[in-house]
Amino acid sequence: MRARRVLWAVLAVASVSALVFGTGGFGAATVDRGVSMVVSDHDRALVSIWDPGGPSPEPPSHAGEDPITPNDTRVKLLVIENRFRDQALDVRVTERPGSPVAVDGEYEDLAPGSIVPVSADVDCNGLHGRVDAPLTVEATAVDGGFESTIAYDASVVCPAPEPSSTPESSSE
Repeated sequence: MRARRVLWAVLAVASVSALVFGTGGFGAATVDRGVSMVVSDHDRALVSIWDPGGPSPEPPSHAGEDPITPNDTRVKLLVIENRFRDQALDVRVTERPGSPVAVDGEYEDLAPGSIVPVSADVDCNGLHGRVDAPLTVEATAVDGGFESTIAYDASVVCPAPEPSSTPESSSE
């Protein structure tokens, strides 16, 4: 009986010591509690993005992009859907490093459940034809409670170079 009491006392002291001093199994743990989200055409995505020239849930409403002209560099770059039930989003679109074109666009206060095209200023840097544009899409809740950065590749159609207008020389 005495041995049993001594055993319980030893176990109690060991348990209290482990609680006070730790076991040394791990020193610290860091847990990332960010929001995990899926984009594109996934049926449960919180933010859905697609190319206006490609397949989409709403093709008649958001047809393909028009070529960029020197006088009109604003182009419909992507279509975005806010699938949050109670969060309005601000959207910012910029080019990723190494992109052949420069992109700068935004859409503010995208209402919950809305599907809208996002237009951006695009500088083709002398390129013409269809150009792939690696983009960064930043979606932020208007109240600041949600923030996400999404890598997305879109395509733009840059205008053909304008023919040079050199005066014709006349020979007599």
